[in-house]
Amino acid sequence: MARGLLVALAMLSAARVAQAQGDARITIDLPPPTALLREGPTVRGINLLGDSQLRDLVRNGFPARFSFRVELWSASGIFNNLEATTRWDVIVRYEALERTYQV
Repeated sequence: MARGLLVALAMLSAARVAQAQGDARITIDLPPPTALLREGPTVRGINLLGDSQLRDLVRNGFPARFSFRVELWSASGIFNNLEATTRWDVIVRYEALERTYQV
C-alpha cells in the first residue's frame, strides 16, 4: 500500500513538472540555401518566462540564466560524427522602475 502511494506521488509530481515546462520551446531556423555558408542558424527561445513562478522570481529581483548548446552532426555511413558545437548563456533581469526585461 505504501509503495503504491509513493509511486502515485512520484507520478503526480512528474506530471506537474512536465505540464509546467510544456509551453517553453526552442526553435532553430536555417538561413536560405544561398546564404548557408555565410550565416548561421537563428535560435529562438519562445515563452521561456511562461511559468508564473519563474516570472515572479525574476520580477522580484532574481536573475534567470538560460544555457544553450547547439551541435552540428553529420550523417555518414554507420556512425554519425560531431562536426561542431557552440554554447552560450543568456541572463535575464527585470528592471522594476522601467518595467522592462534586460537580456
